[in-house]
Amino acid sequence: MCTPTRTPPGAGRQGQMISTNSDLNQFFTALLAGRLLPAAQLAQMRTTVPAPYFGSRARYGLGLVSKPLSCGGVYWGHGGSLPGYETRGGATDDGRAAGVAVTMPPTDEAAMKRVERLVDTALCRRTAPLAGRSLAPVVRIRPADPNDTP
Repeated sequence: MCTPTRTPPGAGRQGQMISTNSDLNQFFTALLAGRLLPAAQLAQMRTTVPAPYFGSRARYGLGLVSKPLSCGGVYWGHGGSLPGYETRGGATDDGRAAGVAVTMPPTDEAAMKRVERLVDTALCRRTAPLAGRSLAPVVRIRPADPNDTP
């Protein structure tokens, strides 16, 4: 699933693996379904505190962020970034998963909100999840246009 690699300069621990959105979707889906950890450990990960750093109404547990969805409920995940790369995404308790990766990290709050809205839109779609598989669409995000409204 993940390939160890040489750490990019300045990346620290977050640069220790290479993965795809599809890999991350499979990981979060398996984690939340209880296929990776005993129930007690997953429950500890889901015990959260408010985490405004991750956005409005976000909560943080042991390595998991929960964020509310516009269609109700929450998704669980954890994004990350390196210079030149940003990821956001996660999965819901009913097995829906989505991930967004951009190679031009958002430079302001409005651009970051657009990335987060992509995750919300993908997870709130009213289509049934593919049996055991998750979608990893490729989406191009253009730099913010000052004439756009977020």
